[in-house]
Amino acid sequence: KSKEDALLTVEEAMALLKGKNRATLWRWEKRGYLAPMRSGKRCLYRKSDIEHLLTNSTN
Repeated sequence: KSKEDALLTVEEAMALLKGKNRATLWRWEKRGYLAPMRSGKRCLYRKSDIEHLLTNSTN
């Protein structure tokens, strides 16, 4: 796997998004900006998806 394809936990995703909270992640998921992967009860996000949101400044 490349670094861009790394999977992040909710906490890691929030840290990468510099202060965004779980509600923001949930809202972006509902709007189709993020497509998390589920592993049991865990929700994982692709690092490349998070970085794409950062470069496109989606609110």
